[in-house]
Amino acid sequence: MVTDTGELYERKKIALLLLSVLFCAQAAFGQGTPRTASEFNSSGAAYYKSGDYAKAAEEFGQAIKLDPNSFTYYFNRGASYYYLKDYDKAIADFTQADKLKPDNPAILSWRGDSYYLSGDLGKNLTELQRKALADFNRAIQLDPEDAWTYGRRALVYFNSWPRDWNKIFADYNMSIRLNPDDPEVYVNRAEAYKAHDERGKAIADYTQAIRLKPNDALLYNARGDTYELEGDHVRAAADFGQAIRLEPNNGYFYFRRGNSYYAMEDFSKAKADMEMAVKYKWNVGWQYAQAEDTLAELKKKGY
Repeated sequence: MVTDTGELYERKKIALLLLSVLFCAQAAFGQGTPRTASEFNSSGAAYYKSGDYAKAAEEFGQAIKLDPNSFTYYFNRGASYYYLKDYDKAIADFTQADKLKPDNPAILSWRGDSYYLSGDLGKNLTELQRKALADFNRAIQLDPEDAWTYGRRALVYFNSWPRDWNKIFADYNMSIRLNPDDPEVYVNRAEAYKAHDERGKAIADYTQAIRLKPNDALLYNARGDTYELEGDHVRAAADFGQAIRLEPNNGYFYFRRGNSYYAMEDFSKAKADMEMAVKYKWNVGWQYAQAEDTLAELKKKGY
């Protein structure tokens, strides 16, 4: 699944509900003066905004020590742990925030996604999906206009068996209707269309994602892969070429374009790409070995 590999996109609403609260307490404090919970919270917010989530979690933790009854501080530390991919700690903090502020849709949504993402860590996937769905369902009941939560619930449906395609596409469609400018949802719906053998619709969604995020090499690679599945090697090679333009040292993209050229029997270009694929070795096991084998074959044929 494209979206769950290394955070290709900015997930979430960046805690719009609560991060707006963070900067409300920017009180200055003199040297030697004990810092207040709100001051730790404000400094934590600054670290969070800069992407230093570990330091942000520390600062929010200090705020919690001074004021353990603020759901905001638990929520903010939970969001920091979320981006650190420490989902167990994130879930614990979101749960405490939920106890202090029941039925807050943002808390439920973030906790639901933490349950979902922690399933990648070898835990009981079915139980985690159940918990994620329970949180997403409640969050949507409380805030039926939250586009992001529909999109994440669709992912849980997609990764559940048997797949309920009606629920999957209903949620993706709703997410896009509410927020048509989120490239992540188009990519995820495209993946669902591919799995549902609706490649034309998948290509359309990848194309829209590329319009919204034109400098993402992985999007061109994903659309190129779909063209390959359709047997359109010319368009596939063009997309892999765009991916190479954006990431010229990525051997995998050369490998993909080389395969497209090979399928078109343009063996000279295929050989050149396989040489680059071997030069920029990437860690994908058998595919790298295949690049070496194809290159050896082409050289043997005199190309």
